[in-house]
Parts: sequence; C-alpha cells; structure tokens
Amino acid sequence: MIYNRSKLEGVIYNEEGLESLLQYGYNKDMKLNEVLFKLKQRFAFVCLHEIGLPLGYPIYYVVMNLNKK
Repeated sequence: MIYNRSKLEGVIYNEEGLESLLQYGYNKDMKLNEVLFKLKQRFAFVCLHEIGLPLGYPIYYVVMNLNKK
C-alpha cells in the first residue's frame, strides 16, 4: 500500500476523523497500521463509508454518509 503517512495520520487522528471512527469500533489509541488493518477487515464484509478518510475525502462528507445509516 502506498500512502503519505503524515497526511494519513493527520486525517485519521484529528478530532473529527477520530470521533467518526470511534463510532465503528476503532480505538483512539490504535496505531496507524492497526487502524488500516481493522479497516481492511471491515471492508472484506461491507463497503464502508469510513474508507473515505484514508482516501482523502473531506471529513464532512464522510461523516454525513456515516450518519445516513
């Protein structure tokens, strides 16, 4: 997997990104590789809206789609 680690951490670990991921079983103490592994596991079963965070989608749109469920 190719990604810019600092940008990805900035998206995942900012207040809004972390708050939205906590709703789906992620833990604020997870390391980046643990977050990506959990995302991979969850994605195997269902297409996830939280996939938008590491892909660089604006947090507003990710949260809006998470809340539609």
